[in-house]
Amino acid sequence: PAPAPAAPAPAAPAAASPAPAAPAAPAPRAPAAPAAPSASAVDTALSFATQQLGDRYVLGGSGPNQWDCSGLTKAAYAAAGIYIGSHSATNQYRTMANQGRLVPFSQAQRGDLVFWGGGGDYYHVALYVGGGKILEAPNPSAPVRIHSIWSAGDVAPYVGRPSG
Repeated sequence: PAPAPAAPAPAAPAAASPAPAAPAAPAPRAPAAPAAPSASAVDTALSFATQQLGDRYVLGGSGPNQWDCSGLTKAAYAAAGIYIGSHSATNQYRTMANQGRLVPFSQAQRGDLVFWGGGGDYYHVALYVGGGKILEAPNPSAPVRIHSIWSAGDVAPYVGRPSG
């Protein structure tokens, strides 16, 4: 018998068409600095917090007559319709950071959030009222008060600016 005809040789692969050039990615922009605080939001938050002066400190307190630091700041800005994070100083700091709303402490303005702690863990937060003073729910031995900013060397180098 005659040998079977050889299978035809496979065809050479077709030349690949050049891929269209991808558009150049836009150059990353530096984040814009947070806007100046909204006067009406700051006024509302500080007015709410001022109405709590003299209320007692209770760990986990969120009103109406007992507060801890983050419960007071959260409720004050909630009164202005602004969410600043959960009932935790650390979470409020992270919320401000994630929203690009941190500014250097040296640029603190009325209504900004001042934090104490570091290394990603913050144990206290207060509202800056201006003139080197804060409105805070400090601890069980002191009621909600306006007080000079205190420092044990661990005031955060950035403040949060919730409104803008």
